[in-house]
Amino acid sequence: MKNEGRKTKAKTAWQKRTFLFSLASLVLMVAVFAQTSSPQLEQLQRDLRQQQQIRNLSNAKASSLAQDIKQLSVREVQLNALVKGLNLRLAKLERERALTQGQLTKTEDRSQNLQLEIAMLEAKIAYGKEQLQNLISTLDRERSNRYVRLMVRAENAFDLAVKARDLDTIQDVNLNVIDELNINSALLGGKNREFVAVIAKLNQYQRTLERKKIEITQNRRQLNVNIADLRKTRVGRQALQLQAIQSAQAASASAAGIYSSLVSERNRLTEIRRQRALEAQRLRAEAARRKLEEAARIARIRDQRAREAAAALEQQRQNQVQAQITRIEPIALPSTVGRFSFPMPGAFIAADYGADGNDYLTIRGASGGSVVAVADGAVMKVETIGANYGYYVLIAHTDNLSLVSMYGNLQYPNVVVGQNIRAGQVIGNVGGGALFADNELHFHVVRNGANVNPRPYL
Repeated sequence: MKNEGRKTKAKTAWQKRTFLFSLASLVLMVAVFAQTSSPQLEQLQRDLRQQQQIRNLSNAKASSLAQDIKQLSVREVQLNALVKGLNLRLAKLERERALTQGQLTKTEDRSQNLQLEIAMLEAKIAYGKEQLQNLISTLDRERSNRYVRLMVRAENAFDLAVKARDLDTIQDVNLNVIDELNINSALLGGKNREFVAVIAKLNQYQRTLERKKIEITQNRRQLNVNIADLRKTRVGRQALQLQAIQSAQAASASAAGIYSSLVSERNRLTEIRRQRALEAQRLRAEAARRKLEEAARIARIRDQRAREAAAALEQQRQNQVQAQITRIEPIALPSTVGRFSFPMPGAFIAADYGADGNDYLTIRGASGGSVVAVADGAVMKVETIGANYGYYVLIAHTDNLSLVSMYGNLQYPNVVVGQNIRAGQVIGNVGGGALFADNELHFHVVRNGANVNPRPYL
């Protein structure tokens, strides 16, 4: 209890000194930085931030205007493409209109020719009708004396019949000619009406082409107006962009001048800080030296107390071991021993005797597995080389110590020196050495003071 009280008191004093040192250092640093600032430096920093903000805003505006100009250029290209398409459509309409006009002219010429043919046929028909009418009138006037003249002129009755038939034939021929002329006139009239319909259709198509031409022309005119507006807008955006760039350049130039002044002021203040920092460093070094001296003194006290506590614990353990040894009833060891049992239940031999130059069997099983005595005996030694190798236990199995088993890489053993052991009794657990696996046992057999292969004994 007294030791604990002394430890607590020393720890509290050390913490108090550490706190005071930290507080003094903090006050010193605040004082240094508070005294190395100036209104001029703060004003220069504000001016620099203001100019940087102006420059950033101007650059952002110029970038936005550049994007707008790019979009306007793209839109202008699109509109020019539309105008080009309309020009192509107008050219196509002009070609179609010229072709239609040619067809219309040809059709009108053919219609006029048909009209002339119809007029000629109608004149022929009229003339034939007039001739036929004169013939009929003449025949009617001469009907009474026709046969008399025929009979007078006829040489016989056959000649009379032939002449009468010829008169009738002449009349029939005139009638047939007039009928044929009427039929041809009707056919030409039908063709003429057909051509008139074609002319009307061509005229309608030409009016449609003209209407489309007017519509396309109006669209092209509107697109040209839109293109002109886009160009004006783009020129305006370019002017604004130039202004923004000039503003950014002016702000950058102003910021450069302010930065130069700021650097000069900072250099002046840096020199002041450097001088004061050197002083603060000297004070910190002095305080650190004192702190280290105090820590070393406390460490020496702690080490001394730790050694005292360890010695007390070791003495207590030795007393307990001696008490246990005095209570152990010694057993008679045989002069010879039969076959050993396996030292680690459920494990297997991972490396044989002599592997990698080792003078033991490497046995592996469960992590932290139990290790048992291979035969009856007495514990000769329980020691450790260090944390890297763990503990090892030596057990004598004969009264003349001619046969000894050794168990390496153990955690803190369950047995003590001088303790009697029965075959199969747990003496500890594997995994005590940091250099070896936590499931690995190193099993030795010593015969007449020399390591031998343990396999024949298992």
